[in-house]
Amino acid sequence: MTRDRNRPRTPGLLNVAAVGVVVTLVGTLALGARQQPPPTVAEFAPQAVEQIEEALPEQADPVGHPEGPGPPIQPGDPTPSEQPGDGATPDPTASPTPPVEQARVRRCVGDPPRQTEDPQSPPCVPFFDGDNGGATWKGVTAGEIRIAMARQGFGGASDEEVLALAEHFNRRYELYGRQIVVVFYEPIGGTFALPNPPDMIADAVKVDEELGAFASLAYPDRRGAEHHHYDELARRGIISSIFRGQSRGTTAGYQQQHPHQWNVLPASDRMLAQLGDITCTSLAGVPPQGGTFTATPVSPAPEQRVFGLLSMRTPDGAAPPMDALRQQLGSCGVELAADIEGDEANPDGPNAVLAMQDAGVTTILYAGSPGPLKANYMSAATNQGYLPEWVVSSFLDNDLDNTFHGAPAEQASNVLGVTFRDKLLPRRQMPWYWAIRESRPDLDPSGGVYYPIWARYQQLLQLASGIQLAGPRLTPETFAAGLQAASFPNPDAGAAPYFQAAIDYSGDHTGIDSGALFWYSTTAPGTVDPAFTGAVCYVDQGSRYGLGGYPAAPVAFFQEPCR
Repeated sequence: MTRDRNRPRTPGLLNVAAVGVVVTLVGTLALGARQQPPPTVAEFAPQAVEQIEEALPEQADPVGHPEGPGPPIQPGDPTPSEQPGDGATPDPTASPTPPVEQARVRRCVGDPPRQTEDPQSPPCVPFFDGDNGGATWKGVTAGEIRIAMARQGFGGASDEEVLALAEHFNRRYELYGRQIVVVFYEPIGGTFALPNPPDMIADAVKVDEELGAFASLAYPDRRGAEHHHYDELARRGIISSIFRGQSRGTTAGYQQQHPHQWNVLPASDRMLAQLGDITCTSLAGVPPQGGTFTATPVSPAPEQRVFGLLSMRTPDGAAPPMDALRQQLGSCGVELAADIEGDEANPDGPNAVLAMQDAGVTTILYAGSPGPLKANYMSAATNQGYLPEWVVSSFLDNDLDNTFHGAPAEQASNVLGVTFRDKLLPRRQMPWYWAIRESRPDLDPSGGVYYPIWARYQQLLQLASGIQLAGPRLTPETFAAGLQAASFPNPDAGAAPYFQAAIDYSGDHTGIDSGALFWYSTTAPGTVDPAFTGAVCYVDQGSRYGLGGYPAAPVAFFQEPCR
């Protein structure tokens, strides 16, 4: 007993202290590794778990930004060895690979924090670790969310590129233990076809019954009559993400299909109302302008513009919501010297153009697809020696670099209008490019694939935003509630360096509600594909305006250089 009492006590004290340190450390790690799940709709008051104020060393751009500045390209959370690199296109019908282990704290950007470097990304949400409810809706399981995509040829985005985009959202967004799985199919009729409602409905049935999708990306161009496909998807409880104006894609139409139909761009009635707004504010009361060829449809040239309206019914008989434009014109006292409704299936260019010319119209407001405009109406105007201004918008894609390829140059050089898309920038300044390079550093898409990838990125961004903001119990209703209640950070919206639109779904089904004034150059190299001439050029570099806020005439369209 005496020997035990006299033994040194230092080792025992050290052991006790060591045990205390280990217990404290384990408790700290346990608290940090497992957080409370967010509320069902986490975006109502989102708080980032950790805000990244400075770029990490790993965020250096491996390819640089020779075409202009841009945020650093992110490599993604997993290590490079976890990235797909064999270049093979996965079988879309095969079972998805198990989800990668996510980082315990997701990166967030900015203040207030948003999810990624894209200024249009949604507010950041807490990291989730818990029960996501499993199969909360068709196309949703505990591990995946199936999104259908119709393959589109003629330079469309490849499966590999779309999968790289999906991987970006899987890595950087909070999907509550699930992964986006893109499933592909071949649409009946291919990429460009006249609208055939039975075929379009059959493709919607395929998306539901064969692919088992929760949501679908945009359907191929059907001259603005894609609503047959989207309405059938909605009837079956499937979400659609659209990046295009369409004849029946109106504010009321989307509300009627709530919560299933969504568009990145404004509803068509709002597009056309703003087309009327720029006519009232930025065009009326001053003489017509012109590009390479002066717009002088009558001699002598009038002291102010004289307006005509040319709208087009889709081949299935659907008409654009022209009342929105006419009401806007009526509110400011602009009268139409000619108001003609054409037919996409049988455009009558010579007679329509002759009626415009006889009425002394200097400036034609156009609402229809680019095909008839170029091949029928512009060609007829050239044949008649008539050089009006053509005022267009994002409705049916009349605002892209390649829109007026093949049009008579003397007509295309007199195109101006309002675009609701974000400003077209060199690819290395576009968020779709950052996403591709983050997931697949070996991919470097360029040229004409710019627009198709951009469109797919914007649709996936919309879907991933809604999924993140829905919380773990994903359904179309929680998707809608999340998007419509969220406050997007929108840093520097409408201004340099990116001139991107502000995103806001408050009580609505569309993300963008502002536009930029533009004119078309037939001589400038394209931004989408610099190998071809023809470019969208911006007034005031792409500054954006909303209804009632466009600048007063005279506005300097056709002012070089093209910016």
